[in-house]
Amino acid sequence: FISNTYWVDEPRPCLTYGMRGVIDFEIQVSGPSHDMHSGIDGGAVQEPMADLMALLASLTDPSGRLAVEGIGCGVRALSDEERARLAAVGFDAESYYRKISSGGGGEDGDAP
Repeated sequence: FISNTYWVDEPRPCLTYGMRGVIDFEIQVSGPSHDMHSGIDGGAVQEPMADLMALLASLTDPSGRLAVEGIGCGVRALSDEERARLAAVGFDAESYYRKISSGGGGEDGDAP
């Protein structure tokens, strides 16, 4: 049971019985064995933090969608029954997007 969730709308709370998947990973970035001064050493050695930022930025495309090839291969599509159950909840995705000022939805009404 998870109690730190949201309400579907103002009058109805949401009972969470499932969550999206979670991916856990660790990234190690290494660099010089000692501190280097950018005014003296800048440009002579690739900055590990810049490498890490570029790597993290490459995980999504400009619209926020995952850009890692094959990452969604094991994710099954919603069944017709699941889509019907979600529709019966009455959640208005466009209203939600306007409320959080995201600028609109993604494919098939899914969140971006």
